[in-house]
Amino acid sequence: MKLFRNALASLPVDDTAKDSAEKSYQKYLHSVWEEDGMFMNYLEGLQFATACAKVVASGSPLSHDILSTLMKSQSAVMTLRFSLRDDYRATMNLSRL
Repeated sequence: MKLFRNALASLPVDDTAKDSAEKSYQKYLHSVWEEDGMFMNYLEGLQFATACAKVVASGSPLSHDILSTLMKSQSAVMTLRFSLRDDYRATMNLSRL
């Protein structure tokens, strides 16, 4: 969310549109978190947030369909794909303490 808010901050878009876009973005990420969202690294998250902000800057609403298209594009090049996601899930609860 911070990356998206930062991307929106400099846009010449009214606050109502920004608030609506933030709600759509957050709702969408929540819906796909375990499927794709949690596997984005910083750069991938930044690219996704920037692409979403460009949609808002164009004056289009940030719809579920647009977010899905952007996520599909992003997930195709994510570092954590295929069996690496299973490894990531398996080690999530491990601690080095």
